[in-house]
Amino acid sequence: MRKSLLGILFILTFILFGFQECVPPGMPIPEPTPSSGVERASMNGKYSELLEVLDIPGDQTTYGDFYEMGYKTTKTYKGYSNLPAGYWVYVSPSWYIWKNQKGADDSSDTDESRPDPDYDAGSLDGAYEKILKTLYVPEDRSRYGTEYDWGYRTVTSYRDYTGIPKGYWVYAYPYWYIWEKETAAEKPDLDYTLGSNNGAYENILKTLYVPGDKSRYGELYDWGYRTATTYQTYTDLPRGYWVYAFPYWYIWGDEAETYTEADKKIAAVNGKYTDLLTVLTVESDRSSYGSFYDAGYKTTTSYKGNANIPAGYWVYVFPHWFIWGEKSVTWTQEEQRRASVNGIYTNLLNVIRVDEDENTYGRFNDFGYSERRTYKEYTDLEPGYWVYLSPNWFIWKSKKGDGNTEPPEEDTTDPTTAYGKYYGLIRQIFSPLDVINYGEYKDLGYKDYKEYAGETNIPPGYWVWSVPYWYVYENVR
Repeated sequence: MRKSLLGILFILTFILFGFQECVPPGMPIPEPTPSSGVERASMNGKYSELLEVLDIPGDQTTYGDFYEMGYKTTKTYKGYSNLPAGYWVYVSPSWYIWKNQKGADDSSDTDESRPDPDYDAGSLDGAYEKILKTLYVPEDRSRYGTEYDWGYRTVTSYRDYTGIPKGYWVYAYPYWYIWEKETAAEKPDLDYTLGSNNGAYENILKTLYVPGDKSRYGELYDWGYRTATTYQTYTDLPRGYWVYAFPYWYIWGDEAETYTEADKKIAAVNGKYTDLLTVLTVESDRSSYGSFYDAGYKTTTSYKGNANIPAGYWVYVFPHWFIWGEKSVTWTQEEQRRASVNGIYTNLLNVIRVDEDENTYGRFNDFGYSERRTYKEYTDLEPGYWVYLSPNWFIWKSKKGDGNTEPPEEDTTDPTTAYGKYYGLIRQIFSPLDVINYGEYKDLGYKDYKEYAGETNIPPGYWVWSVPYWYVYENVR
């Protein structure tokens, strides 16, 4: 009975499976099921009619596990020769070359005039690896030359291309190559001497490994002070002085003090300037400015290789430019009294220092009312009465007698007004040696001297000598 059951099972098995192996004569033999590599390489039927398979496992380092290169006409590749033109797709460890692309227009997609990508050049000789995408943009040569490292970018579209992945962009004419990452090669040692621009900076804050920036900045580049907090793939960067010394960016906290305290004191011009912002070394400026020059306020942001320069007051003490943030404005109570024109002006609003205006207005000038809101480097000024007493302008809110024609109250005890005879002071001239000719006091009356004791452009008026000054008034009572 048991043997009968085994016989029945054998017959059933033969009927179910045995007959399927027997193909009638003349019928086509089914093709074997494609491997998973071929299936993936065809991209779900996008490509058809497989022409060639190249076994190159080493290309996985450059192209990853999968890469669609597009149409190529190259005849040889890494030991293979007589290769057919076709569409190349890499599925590690092999390249698959296909004859057809679904929906392709052979007149455009098989353009044999388009050169094949050069991935060695496009990776900057191995600085980047794992290609993500190539863009054919020959017209970018006019802007980027034949080779340009743009660094890490996150744009998703460029010209007519869309769906672009994040990556490192390198232009090697006529293609843009977009790579996944920098090559994990052994990094050279840091050179802090060169990275400080040979001692120009100190207090290192951070270093960035960016070998690709050599094509843009060369072997050595001093970018100056920067406040950027991100650069390519680096984030949370500190503010500081940037120097590129291939292949690193060095970010420094301070400029090195290559000047002496004596130089700094001279550059402060006897306390005229405070708050030192930066120091530039420019030895060649000696031929233009000598050993010392006070250039005043400047807003230039770059100068002779130095960038990101802050606005400030420039003083040259060979071989350095000292750039200061503040100008010291000081005066005495006596100077304030004289600038009020003996009490004509009241309610002091502001005092600004403009040393060079002595050349225009002399040591003293009652300029009168002005509504100017800016002057030289000063801003947000309030309208008022301006009086120049070198080196400062005093700006007053009020003037006695405003709204009527009455002169200020007569002061018969003040010799500088000829004991109340004159008012409306327009010039004050320092000439202490005149005590020899005029003693301590002299009412000289109306004069139209244009120059006197080094002063120029003196308006006509009433002159009163009260040692050590001449007072010139506009009005007489």
